[in-house]
Amino acid sequence: MTVTAERASTLDMPAAAPGWLAAAIAAPSVHNTQPWRFALDGTEIRVLADRSRRLRVIDPDGRQLLMSVAAAGFNLRLAVRAHGRVPLHRALPSPGVVLAVVPAANSRPRASVLRLRTAVGVRRTSRAPFADTPPSRFAVREMFAAAAIEGAELSVCPPLTRDWLLTITREAADRLVMSAAYRDELAAWTATGGRFDGVPESAFGVRDARRRIPGRWAGAGRAVLFESAPTLAVLTTRTDDPRAWVDAGQALQRVLLTAAVSGLSAQPLHAALEVPELRARVNARLGGRYTQAILRIGYPTVASAGTPRRPVPDLITPARRYGEPG
Repeated sequence: MTVTAERASTLDMPAAAPGWLAAAIAAPSVHNTQPWRFALDGTEIRVLADRSRRLRVIDPDGRQLLMSVAAAGFNLRLAVRAHGRVPLHRALPSPGVVLAVVPAANSRPRASVLRLRTAVGVRRTSRAPFADTPPSRFAVREMFAAAAIEGAELSVCPPLTRDWLLTITREAADRLVMSAAYRDELAAWTATGGRFDGVPESAFGVRDARRRIPGRWAGAGRAVLFESAPTLAVLTTRTDDPRAWVDAGQALQRVLLTAAVSGLSAQPLHAALEVPELRARVNARLGGRYTQAILRIGYPTVASAGTPRRPVPDLITPARRYGEPG
């Protein structure tokens, strides 16, 4: 993509960018690692991958890291568009850059854009039970469309596939917890007071009394009854390379915000995708497409606590250094 001087925005980037970046960092990330940084260069904002925050045990190839950074990139695009600018963007334009966004021509935002932008501030990961009422057909159609816009596919699992996925997710969780390296990595991102990253105790879940739904952060928490027929959705792509992971991260965030607009929350069930052998089995079960996320989706019964975010000023990288290896 080439942006001419006539098409590029003439706004004062430093004056507008902090609000856009505050929206970007509200994106979810695995273990709340927040593996993103930003570089402002003229009229372009570059969303960068901070590979020092990669989870080496459960994400050795950086798939989840790229998805997390891409989710932040989607929030940035959305904030720019809601501000009345067209966010021209490129995926993986150069080493270290996940997304490059140029706020270009003026454009009055549609009501749907403003609804998604509002959802950025209210979207929460929920590890609590959902209501037994399944998501409405309208909400499901909207989430399907959201994934497709970003080049991915979302599908809701029929009961047999759902139950199989829950079983294989529990198997994966049991395998992972047997690894000392995994337990150490999990402990490293269990946040205590004074941190701006990691998962704090206030965001921990509770245990499913039926032991159907595994919770990574439930620990020794009290056991309660979860919904009797959980809704599981899977996000897939046709290929499984860095560009597909970036597309999947943006699609996932659009889906999560679209769900939030309909009053829904989601819990990622990552474990089965973090064990290569089991992820291969999931892919085969789902017709050979590549599974990038498994979500439990429903209407929340309790409010979920948010997780902390690092201050925006700490995440700005000098533009000339963005290509340096992390």
